[in-house]
Amino acid sequence: MAKTVAPKGLSREATELYEETISNFGIEDSTHRQHLLRAAEALDRMRQAQAELKRSGLVTRDRHGVLRAHPCIGIERAALAAYISAFRLLKLEPPEV
Repeated sequence: MAKTVAPKGLSREATELYEETISNFGIEDSTHRQHLLRAAEALDRMRQAQAELKRSGLVTRDRHGVLRAHPCIGIERAALAAYISAFRLLKLEPPEV
């Protein structure tokens, strides 16, 4: 079987996840590859949110100066849920992130 190349635009981590999962589990059909691509994109989104939270902290001030949870907390949570959901659609246990 030829080596699978991940779609462009993914981080190194997401690319490795995509390519290794296809290689290890023999994912060949386009629907399953789309699920896996969604998992890889969700991983990238989650990492971006985590990086922003690391830079700016868990709280931010709104326009009235009131402390609020940083919006990236919700982005991180949603991306993790999408990551897990995509792997469940593949009937695979998602790798730890």
